[in-house]
Amino acid sequence: MEARHIQDGYGSLTNPYRVFDQDFQQLAKYCLSQRVKFLDDTFPPERSSIGEGVLSPSDLAKVEWLRPKIAANPSFVLRGVSRFDFGQGTVGEESYFVLIISL
Repeated sequence: MEARHIQDGYGSLTNPYRVFDQDFQQLAKYCLSQRVKFLDDTFPPERSSIGEGVLSPSDLAKVEWLRPKIAANPSFVLRGVSRFDFGQGTVGEESYFVLIISL
């Protein structure tokens, strides 16, 4: 992966990949200066973002949209990787893998 970053410089810390052309630095600067919380209009906290038929009506009623809390020492993986670290749940297998790959 490092070779790819060196090759074209795209996707590195100095030249990050932009999803839907969103510029993190610009968004962070705006939100901090205006004292507002970021709301991603490409993935709003509403039912339409989940998708039709993905959850049953009873499960959909339990969805609670929360903002992540800042962790003192955030980690994606601790003490090695296990196939049990991620649960697919009711999301389709293909959608699940696309989600994990995008992380």
